[in-house]
Amino acid sequence: MRFPRTSYYMPEHVVLDKCAPDGSQALVLEHDGLVLGIAWGGRADRPAYHYRYRTREAATQKADEFIAGRLRHLEAKQARKQERTDFRTSLEVGNVLDASWGYDQTNIDFYEVVEVSHDRRYVTIRPVAQGSVDTAYMQGDCWPRTGVYIGEPTRHRVLPGDSVKVRDWGVWASLWRGRVRHFTSYA
Repeated sequence: MRFPRTSYYMPEHVVLDKCAPDGSQALVLEHDGLVLGIAWGGRADRPAYHYRYRTREAATQKADEFIAGRLRHLEAKQARKQERTDFRTSLEVGNVLDASWGYDQTNIDFYEVVEVSHDRRYVTIRPVAQGSVDTAYMQGDCWPRTGVYIGEPTRHRVLPGDSVKVRDWGVWASLWRGRVRHFTSYA
C-alpha cells in the first residue's frame, strides 16, 4: 500500500482498499471525523485524486468509479493491442499509395505496391513518377504514372487503415483514391 508521510494516513485508518490489475489503488480513510479518498493510477507516484468527503458512501462511490474506469481503460488497451496483432492489410500488388507533405508548399508523392508479405503485415513499395499539369501560378494537379519507377523498393509495416510510414519525420502514405491531387511549389 502507498501512504503519504502524514500520521492520519496510517494503515489502521483504512476503511476501503480497492486495487486494479495494473497497480491502480483507491483508498478510503477515516480519522478524527475526517473521511478521505485517495487514489493512484497504475505506477504513478502522485495521486490521481485526493479529496475530503462528507460521508463514507460518497468516498466509496468515488473509489468504485475510479477502479471501474481503470478496468475499462485496461480492457480498451487490450482490445487495441489485439487489433494491432490481428491486423492484415487489404493492399494488393499494383495498388497505388499517395502521401502529402510539406511546410510552405504541398508536395505529393506516389508509391506502387510491388510485393505483399505472406502474413499480409508488410508491403514492399516503390516510388513512381507522376504526371502533372499547372492550374495556376506555382500550383497544379498531379497523378501517378504506374510502372515508371523513380526509386528503389523499400519494405514497410502496414498499420490499420492500410497506411504506411514512408518518411522518418512522419509522412504516411495511404491508398490513392484515383483522383488527381493538388500540389503547390516554388519552382
